[in-house]
Amino acid sequence: MTRLNSPASTPLGHEHDQGRQRARNNDESTRGADDAVAHAMNGAVNPRRNGGGPHPRELGEGTESAPTPPLTLSQLEDRLAAESITDRLPNLRQQLDDLARHNAETYGFSFQPDDLTIPEADVSRMLLGLREGLLTRLLVIDSPTAADVQRLHLRGETTMLEYRMSALIKCGYRFYDVPERLSSLSELRTPTDHPLWTLFVKPDGTVDTSESHAASIYRALPATPTIADRTGAAPRLILTGPDAWGTTARLLADGDDGTPVILDRSGSSLTPEEALRARAHFISPEAALVALGAPYPHARQTPASVPKAWHWTAGLTPEGEVARLYAYQGAVGLRWGDPADFLGHCRFPATSE
Repeated sequence: MTRLNSPASTPLGHEHDQGRQRARNNDESTRGADDAVAHAMNGAVNPRRNGGGPHPRELGEGTESAPTPPLTLSQLEDRLAAESITDRLPNLRQQLDDLARHNAETYGFSFQPDDLTIPEADVSRMLLGLREGLLTRLLVIDSPTAADVQRLHLRGETTMLEYRMSALIKCGYRFYDVPERLSSLSELRTPTDHPLWTLFVKPDGTVDTSESHAASIYRALPATPTIADRTGAAPRLILTGPDAWGTTARLLADGDDGTPVILDRSGSSLTPEEALRARAHFISPEAALVALGAPYPHARQTPASVPKAWHWTAGLTPEGEVARLYAYQGAVGLRWGDPADFLGHCRFPATSE
């Protein structure tokens, strides 16, 4: 494995890192923010007030109905046919078979297409993204079985993000500062049952990206899943744009009534803060890593073809900064930044997550 210079010694690595020294020790000053975040995560955030739209978790408020079960692949195919957009995912079964083989080669474990699940909350975003030509690329977030864990001698405490990165390194992808980045990946946290914006956007539509609030959000989120956490989990199908490092600024977001809409900022770069205010959906760090190594529908991405980009994700650091993957000179790095940062190469790939 080739070790590379620290990102700080590369042109793309000169952005400031002062956030790493942020108020990790300011527990006393952030106690009130912790309470506010816990209140928000319990569903109290209500963007409908003062002209905003409903929080996604409030659309069924007042009912005791059971959660809608996820769709199977066959049910998704039926929905695509009903919407007359089957052609937007041509040869779906064949693409999934190819992706299953690729995942087995890359990670040592894979999935059966008929075992795929698609959360109902993702389906409306998928259909809109497909109709608008925004989502064209298949990804599958799969997990090892108990037999895979034994066969591959996997350690239960290893996070899925660490394992993905290590597997990509073995396949020839180069990463900057491997030991430090593996450690940083293990600290990232991402919302699992609601979009990131719901924790930052206040009822009046403003965004609170202060250090104390962002760090409190991090503390309220679940730890990144480990191999043990994910063993035996059903594979999840998600869709992204044709290039997961894409150059488009058209994103899927939540509208005032909670239904998905297209956020069109073509030709311009967004800051994470602006994307949060617009209720955009961010790709998860694990999906970003899987996309990095996954084949395209019509062309195979190789380690040498990783394009130059800074790729914002839904991952948060302990200091409440937003994590991003970046590529430079054929290698990949993990960085983080203040949500208000504007960086010219930054992109937010559309996602059905």
